[in-house]
Amino acid sequence: MSSRFARSSTRAQARSLPAVCVRVLDRDQSYQVSAMGTIPEPPKPAPYVQVHTPRARQPSQAAPSEISSIDAEATGEFPHVPTPLDTASLFSQLTLGWVTPLVRLAFKAPLTERQVWSLPDADTAGVLERVFDYYYSRAQQTHNRSALARALWHSTRTIMLVALVLQLGTAGLTILQPLLIKSILLYLQGQDNMFGITNGYVLAVLLSLVTVGSVTTFGTGMYFALRAGVRARLIVMNSVYQKLLRLTASARHSLNSGDLITLANVEGERVFEAYCVALWFVLSPLILLLVCIFIGIEMGGYVALAAAASSIAILTYATFTARTIGAYRRQISRIAGERVKVTNEVLQGVRVVKMYAWENAVAERVAELRAQEIALLKKYDHLRVANMVTLFLAQTLMATVCLFVYVFCLGKSLTVPTTFTLLAFLNICRMPFSIFSNAVIFLSEAWASIDRLAKFLTLDEDESMQHSTPLLSPSAGSEGSSATVSNPMERGNVFEIVDAEFAWTKPTPGAPDNSSFRLGKLNLTIPRGSLIMVVGPVGSGKTSLVNALMGEMHLCDGTFQADATIAYASQQPWIQHRSVRDNILFGDELDRDWYARVVAACQLERDLMLMEHGDASDCGERGSNLSGGQKARVSLARAMYKCKQRGNAVMLWDDPLSALDVAVATALFESCVLTIGKDQTRVLVLNSHYHLLKHADEILVMGNGQIEAQGSYDAIKHLLDLSDDRASTLKEDELAADEDDSITTGDEQTDSSSEESEQEKFSVVSSKLRRRRARQAKKLTTGQEDRSAGSIGWSTYAHFLSCAGWNGNVLAVVLLLFFALGQAVLLGSDYFLSYWSKGSMSSWLSQQQQLWVYMGLVVVSLILCYGRSVFYTNVCVQCSDALHATCFNRVLHASVTNFFDRTPLGRILTRFSHDLDQMDNPFPYYSMWFLVYGMLLVAVFTVCAVTSPYTLILYVPLLAACYRIQVMAQSAARDLKRLDGISRAPFLNLINETMNGHASIRAYHMSPEFVRKCHALLNWNSKFYFMFQTTCRWLSMRLDWLTASVVMVVAFLCVITRESIGPASAGIALTYAIQLSNQFQRLMTVASTTENIMTSFERIVQYEDLPSEDANKSKNIDLNDDDDATDTVTEPSEMTWPSAGAITFDNVSVSYGTDEGAHLVLRNVSFHVHGGFKVGICGRTGSGKSTLMNALFRLVGCAGGRILVDGVDIATVGLRQLRSKLTIIPQEPVLFSGSLRMNLDPFGEKTDDELWSVHLWDACNLYLLWDILIA
Repeated sequence: MSSRFARSSTRAQARSLPAVCVRVLDRDQSYQVSAMGTIPEPPKPAPYVQVHTPRARQPSQAAPSEISSIDAEATGEFPHVPTPLDTASLFSQLTLGWVTPLVRLAFKAPLTERQVWSLPDADTAGVLERVFDYYYSRAQQTHNRSALARALWHSTRTIMLVALVLQLGTAGLTILQPLLIKSILLYLQGQDNMFGITNGYVLAVLLSLVTVGSVTTFGTGMYFALRAGVRARLIVMNSVYQKLLRLTASARHSLNSGDLITLANVEGERVFEAYCVALWFVLSPLILLLVCIFIGIEMGGYVALAAAASSIAILTYATFTARTIGAYRRQISRIAGERVKVTNEVLQGVRVVKMYAWENAVAERVAELRAQEIALLKKYDHLRVANMVTLFLAQTLMATVCLFVYVFCLGKSLTVPTTFTLLAFLNICRMPFSIFSNAVIFLSEAWASIDRLAKFLTLDEDESMQHSTPLLSPSAGSEGSSATVSNPMERGNVFEIVDAEFAWTKPTPGAPDNSSFRLGKLNLTIPRGSLIMVVGPVGSGKTSLVNALMGEMHLCDGTFQADATIAYASQQPWIQHRSVRDNILFGDELDRDWYARVVAACQLERDLMLMEHGDASDCGERGSNLSGGQKARVSLARAMYKCKQRGNAVMLWDDPLSALDVAVATALFESCVLTIGKDQTRVLVLNSHYHLLKHADEILVMGNGQIEAQGSYDAIKHLLDLSDDRASTLKEDELAADEDDSITTGDEQTDSSSEESEQEKFSVVSSKLRRRRARQAKKLTTGQEDRSAGSIGWSTYAHFLSCAGWNGNVLAVVLLLFFALGQAVLLGSDYFLSYWSKGSMSSWLSQQQQLWVYMGLVVVSLILCYGRSVFYTNVCVQCSDALHATCFNRVLHASVTNFFDRTPLGRILTRFSHDLDQMDNPFPYYSMWFLVYGMLLVAVFTVCAVTSPYTLILYVPLLAACYRIQVMAQSAARDLKRLDGISRAPFLNLINETMNGHASIRAYHMSPEFVRKCHALLNWNSKFYFMFQTTCRWLSMRLDWLTASVVMVVAFLCVITRESIGPASAGIALTYAIQLSNQFQRLMTVASTTENIMTSFERIVQYEDLPSEDANKSKNIDLNDDDDATDTVTEPSEMTWPSAGAITFDNVSVSYGTDEGAHLVLRNVSFHVHGGFKVGICGRTGSGKSTLMNALFRLVGCAGGRILVDGVDIATVGLRQLRSKLTIIPQEPVLFSGSLRMNLDPFGEKTDDELWSVHLWDACNLYLLWDILIA
């Protein structure tokens, strides 16, 4: 059997990083860290260092700045900065004037988190939750299927109705523009107009005022719509988290962190996008109807019918393609969700992946999902391009149809007023067509998102999560069952179970569930104050019994009586990304005396003394700064502290002692269970340390989901397989031995007169402490994220385009030429129309021949616009695909100690979920619109300048003002977007943390505390998100006002130069000027959005240059830093090495720091293990046992010495070859989603017979699988 296969039968990962605590020698003495310096004396003496937490408000004395940052994120203690929106006048709200101070502040210096205003009270998570819950509960009673959509609408309808009124005003004012243009053209020809106004200057003033009014109402209406969208987004994200806290165990296990992150992050974004354009789903057809009516008044009923038919055809096409686009989007979301799920699993189990040399296997699995995603993205983009081009040219296509009917069918000739009135009306259609397309797409995607959210919100909930007496709700039983729950207090018992059956899935009446594991007919009484121990083989139901007592399983039959609050310690310790003390207190008030007793009882005093910052030290994400034993003891300390705080709670311990050695486990058991917890009711599951069973009042022997035997130790001792009995015979020797866990080295320090020599006597010093100190020296923290500053330069865009494998600058120039060519043909068609209307070509081309020429130009422009757009989106998709492949590969080969242990999982996952989604989906769309509108604006300025050269005088101050405002606003928007990305990660971390610690959160009834934390994090992120969106709207509105001045100048110049300009030139100038007022702000909007999206690229591309694992090489070995560098060195034969398996450590020193002189974790360790020998490595928690394994697998490099395997220095062997020849069973088990076969043999190299030959049949037992899931 190969080593790779042997290692895959059982897996777990060894996570060890430092923890931190400071011990005081006496209440009246200053704080000191043993052999590590002095912490400043606090204002009030206390036994342990205080940090700023929700419960203890004393100032922190020892926590470094990074810990404060982490605690601020974790606890939700963010500063409240009052927003001027609460006191802004109506005029300031309508014009967004209240945003101006923030824009000016950002222009002077980059914004910081504490400078950005908090959300208005009405937009905060707590307020919106109460409003939404009210409407959601009402909607569920009558409209269960659409309850979520109805509740969202009712929660935001007031502000949406305000937006609707404003947009109706926009529609009315916009319709007036073509009528005023026609009146000006008639004035230039000396004819009467429909308004009866004979003064051209009055007409110019009216056109200017109407233009300013339309852009103002449009901008304000969009602001109110986006504010409603921000509220809806926050409601979605909050509802997902609230539901997570209420899910039953079976419902929770049907999900994973990736699913929840997609629901909260991606689906919330889709709902926001839909809110921004939803009103235009109704307004667009209304505006088009009005346009057709006025065209009919101008050119006749047949032309109006032709315009209506063509607009209906275009809208039908847009709706059909939008639905198809939505279907593709749903498929993409599903595949992306699966990819994010796999990525999340890989990141959480990265140690296992690396030690088993599975990088290629997981990379191939992710690459397969990404390939499916890219294939769908290409179809999605091609269809969206066709839709976009059709709608962008819709007014041109409608003009062609109208002119065909007017000239060819009706035989009429064009005039200047008729032609440009038609063009002006049809140009109005550009915005409704464009926004209608987005509305259909976004609404379709949002409806799919709401459908997924609705299904999630209807998953089974545990109604007893907040109940303590009785523990379970009677509703836990199925209909028609005899299940009852009552209170056994009167009989002095904590739990009474009579003929009870428990299942993980909720039973359905009339359809018995035989697919899930069940606890059989249980009869159990647990008296108050007793010590119950539970044993049994793997898969027998021990964990399920503990979960049943906590109320995590459904009561199907029988009677379950409970009167208990719970102090729970899980099989896999759950550690929050907070300080050691916060993990122990877990939201309770600090009782110093009890806290000190608990810390001592849980054998944490020595660890806390060695930690640089005492109990204020950061535990790291998932406890990455702690060893396995330290995590177990912190988890047990939390349970012990809760015993007193929760009124003599029942201690439910699900085999937490298995991570501890015999000496520590025994000492902890005696201190916690037999001493300070002797008066508690204690239920302890054991899979080892059977020598402790003799202390039990009663022992339960589990088997196949039933209690097979129960009684005293003497009564059932003969039934137990005490294979661990030899541990008890060694107990006295273990306890009598000196606590020096050293591994003998050549030169051991023995000077005990100094604090330094006290540490130096250990040749293997605490690896967690040394790693933490190295991290402090480098100032690399897990609480802060690098943040780019300044604008997005040309080089960034060129860098993105170069991801496709071409020269980014050359490719950018080629794309610009393609877009310029398409716009030139469109401009040529409009100029041809102006010459046609004034009869310049009548002498040599008939009306119908000119019609054919115009139609030919339209067809050519259609082909060019479609071709350039398809080419551009293909380039973007190719770049995004290459970017993901490169960065994921770099992350996969990054150092565990220098990268993964220092970077929160949520931060990495954000790169490969939200940030990558930004580059996949909105970036090609918005950047393409930027190029389209950019070329269109160049054409507009050119036409206006050629027609009215005096407008060139206006261009200089206009462009200067626009540039100034754009730079100011973009400074704020860019900073806010970056802060949004940074502040999003803590909420995603909270989801991961809650998923991992769900049982503990509910057992301790801490759901309200986590709800508060969720609200704080959502409010913190949403304030950046809201201000970013509002700043973009502020910019658009002011650019609209500036470009409206062009309309005013052109209109007045046409009146002033009426004798020389001519109606045709005036018509095309006014028509294009009106476009300018709408298109310029859209250009700036998409430019701003594109630049802000590029901050996602900035964050992703940071991983492009991530150092590979070979940066962890031995300091005296010179290896290439490339991913495959180790494959280029001389390697032993794949077939013959290793042959005997002899391992030699030759003066090995290991440091987790990268600087010269960094503190050593292993110091001159030397030993030799003969091939085939079985060697045990023992030592106290944190003594360096895991570091030995890390060095052997080259997870960390050697600072000195060398490691030999069969005489070959492993530093000269490629990482993949080395790790594939070694095998390890790590501390923490890791299973990836997928088949059991995939988990055992991801490369597909083994036959079924080989898999079955390693006791796989036992592993496939259904009971085992359910215990694995629940554990």
